[in-house]
Amino acid sequence: VWERRAPLAPSHVRKLVQDGVKVLVQPANKRAFPVQEYVSVGATVQEDLSEASVILGVKQVPIDRLQNDKVYIFFSHTIKAQDENMPMLDAILDKNIRLIDYETMTEENGMRVVAFGHFAGMAGMINILHGIGLRLLALGHHTPFMHIGIAHNYRTSGQAIQAVRDAGYEISMGRLPESVGPLTFVFTGMGNVSQGAQEVFKELPHVYVEPHELKHVAEHGENLLTDASLVYGCVVDMHHHLRRKSDGGFDMNEYFNQPQLYESVFAEEIAPYASCIMNGIFWHASTSPKLSPLLRRSNVDSEGCPRLPHRLIAIGDVSADPGGSIEFMESCTSIDAPFVVYDALSGETHQGVKEPGILICSVDNLPAQLPRESSQFFGDQLFPYLKDIVHNNATSAYEDIKYMSPAIIASNGKLTPKYTYIQELRRKRLVLQAGAMYATSSQNHKVLVLGSGFVSAPLIDYLTRHNDTAVTVGTSHTLYTFTISYLVLVCDIHLHNLLLWVCHLTTLLTLGYEVVSCTLWTSDVAFTYCILISYWSIVTQSNTPHPPASNEHDEVKKLASNFHRAIPVHLDVVNESQRMEELVQGHDLVVSMLPYTMHPRVADLCINHGKNFVTASYVSPAISALHERLRACEAGVSIVMEVGLDPGIDHMLAMQCFEDIQQRGGKVTSFVSWCGGLPAPEDSDNPLKYKFSWSPVGVLLSAMNGSRCLRDGRVVEMAAGGDNYMHATQPVKFMPGFRLEGFPNRDSIKYKGQYGIEEATTVFRGTLRYEVGESVVGGMRWCGWGYGVFHNPIVNYLTMNVSLQGFADCHSLMKISLMNNSMDWCLRKWVGTTIDCRLLWEAKCGWIYCSVKYSMKCKVLGLLDNTMVTKSKTPLQSLAHHLSTQLSYGPDERDLVVLRHEVIGEFMGRKEEHHIDLVVYGEKRGYTAMAASVGFPCAIAARMLLLNKVESKGVATPLQPAIYKPLLKELRRLGFRPKIKVVES
Repeated sequence: VWERRAPLAPSHVRKLVQDGVKVLVQPANKRAFPVQEYVSVGATVQEDLSEASVILGVKQVPIDRLQNDKVYIFFSHTIKAQDENMPMLDAILDKNIRLIDYETMTEENGMRVVAFGHFAGMAGMINILHGIGLRLLALGHHTPFMHIGIAHNYRTSGQAIQAVRDAGYEISMGRLPESVGPLTFVFTGMGNVSQGAQEVFKELPHVYVEPHELKHVAEHGENLLTDASLVYGCVVDMHHHLRRKSDGGFDMNEYFNQPQLYESVFAEEIAPYASCIMNGIFWHASTSPKLSPLLRRSNVDSEGCPRLPHRLIAIGDVSADPGGSIEFMESCTSIDAPFVVYDALSGETHQGVKEPGILICSVDNLPAQLPRESSQFFGDQLFPYLKDIVHNNATSAYEDIKYMSPAIIASNGKLTPKYTYIQELRRKRLVLQAGAMYATSSQNHKVLVLGSGFVSAPLIDYLTRHNDTAVTVGTSHTLYTFTISYLVLVCDIHLHNLLLWVCHLTTLLTLGYEVVSCTLWTSDVAFTYCILISYWSIVTQSNTPHPPASNEHDEVKKLASNFHRAIPVHLDVVNESQRMEELVQGHDLVVSMLPYTMHPRVADLCINHGKNFVTASYVSPAISALHERLRACEAGVSIVMEVGLDPGIDHMLAMQCFEDIQQRGGKVTSFVSWCGGLPAPEDSDNPLKYKFSWSPVGVLLSAMNGSRCLRDGRVVEMAAGGDNYMHATQPVKFMPGFRLEGFPNRDSIKYKGQYGIEEATTVFRGTLRYEVGESVVGGMRWCGWGYGVFHNPIVNYLTMNVSLQGFADCHSLMKISLMNNSMDWCLRKWVGTTIDCRLLWEAKCGWIYCSVKYSMKCKVLGLLDNTMVTKSKTPLQSLAHHLSTQLSYGPDERDLVVLRHEVIGEFMGRKEEHHIDLVVYGEKRGYTAMAASVGFPCAIAARMLLLNKVESKGVATPLQPAIYKPLLKELRRLGFRPKIKVVES
């Protein structure tokens, strides 16, 4: 938006034209110099640059705009192998482009000959003075800096300097509040940036002090009158803060050749006594020091002035190297939003100027705020080299260009020898990404996130917002392979006989088959779970292509690439035990977003290696066993679970309400809770009125769960298998505009004790959905899609391709055939003699009726078309895959999370009914409401563990005040603000 600079001003173009050089200028209305100015000096304005042999620019060129066999000169930002620019560098090599980078044009002593640094320093200083005015005002102190605007508000630097002079005049009159004390400005380095910043600074009444004097001035000043009428400056060069580890000496040549022999004492001897740090030193990962490896608590807590929280007010990081010399500056700010506040105590960064911490301005294109002057200045420096530049030819040998060859990064389809190290940097980075560990300093927290599903992005986002945390994101792709022979081995001879009979039947019918599940415990599900997924031979010969399997590794790479300090790795959780163990061992914390069935194995590894574990899932019996056997407690490991939305936020809001009632002497007699993730009403346009905002398999599995709840002292139970979802629904009236209904969610009664509400006669937790009725869900069940869920599936139920229509047709055929007398004997022999023939007949009739009733709505969902079924462990997983394509959110659609608690508290002679409502909408092209509501709580819990703020060992849930109180506080800061209403009766 703000880039308006040009490499050459009209005055430079005039000289080139006078020397006989044809100059083409691409039209651009944003450029600080109107095209008319270039035309007036003889330039030709045209879009097509194909006749030009040399193309000059300022910033990187889009890949699709790069032309073959040209010489390009611009700031490429490739010499540090910056990830974001490597595709551009590859295209430059492929297109035989000669790349000259302004940054690499240096004199023999290494000094850059062309740079915008001087104006970057000027703009950066103007900005930070403006920011200091705002920051001090936020802290309760009006100062003359308030009258200095942001740099781009001024047409010229002269106008900005006049505003600084005006502020300086007020300071000279003694109008700096005594409460801010001596203001000390520290400038790092002696280069163009530092000089440009000091040019602005010198317009204030000032006194320069040496670095060794800085502590005394900061702590004592000269006297109260002087301190209120001037500011102090201090220039810190390398020899002031770099020390040879062995003897404290300094040798510049030795430092550049052997930087590992040196350490920086900037954080100890300079930073604690600075009010503002203007950082402008060039930083290179292999040679440059960190000015502050991590801004220590002692630095920000160093005693400041009477009414300032700490001495260091602001940092102007003009170098704008994320993770560079100011290591905690992990991302640049922008001209639109130039300031953030970094809280060194929590490691968090906040937008604006109000929050606790240190103001940081790290705009990476500062000269764009003074575009005309900076372009003129830059062109003046560049012009002496233009003679060599304009006579470049990308097809000739680069060595022929005597003076420019050291600045050429790429030529003739390859990197020049001086810059071949870029490929080595890239190779090392790829090796790092493919490995198991994230190479971080010992001060960093290392988190392993397993799973890259619907809700992982906010989790990774929150964790990587903190500069001290590195995240490894692991996929969980696993290929399950079983055979019928294995099925027969683990089952009895009756199953073997049944399989033989089925083989005979399907041979006669020229049908193929496979078995979904074999564990049949009760007669009323015998015909249901012995599903023979068959298909006509003509379908197996179809040329319809099978949909490709999703590449989860690519998805996790894409996820990790969106966040700084996140590295993707590919991991088969089931089959790569050794690698899994190495990953767990190499990290400080493991967060699992895998299916809940995999949590016990991961938690067990965490206990073995003394690593804490976090997940949003329910505490399962297998996880509880780890706690009951005291393994986790004895290992000193915290296993924090149920920190998502439901369970998670629902627990925390409920506990907060219970605590309020109980602390006032009341008792909780009723607790009804509803929660659901839904599409926003305008995006609920399908028969299910639903779209997936979290794991499709998880959604369907939850619909198949059984339930137990307490209603007015009476226990109400629903069996698993879908009856709970279909037959226990009830209308929900608290938000009539949504037309909601709900069904019971799992075992609510167990929370009676966990919540500490033993007196309650009603305890109910339910799941919300839009009113949809049973016809669609019933249709899916009767088409065969709900089976193979509760008993361990042994084989892939599809050995050859089959269409969705074929699946439904063949399920109908085989289901009816199961009712025939020829099957009765086999079923009775296999399961027992308790099968009721009447039940089989009713089921047969039921299928004929339901096939008519349900077919139309299933057709809308694509369940009766010719799309090929994706092979999975069970029909339900195939259904989940299909519905995830049919019921996914578009880029401009959003979802909705609704949570409702109704709590009745009884006091002496009166009742209170507490209504707690939380409604969260997803962001278009941003995080879904479900992802944010699950990912952020889980991330906050992870952060609490990293900072040792969770004392409980073993299995812990957010029912403990020490967990839910700080977690709710942080969620409110992130925008999760429930509405609470109390009605007395």
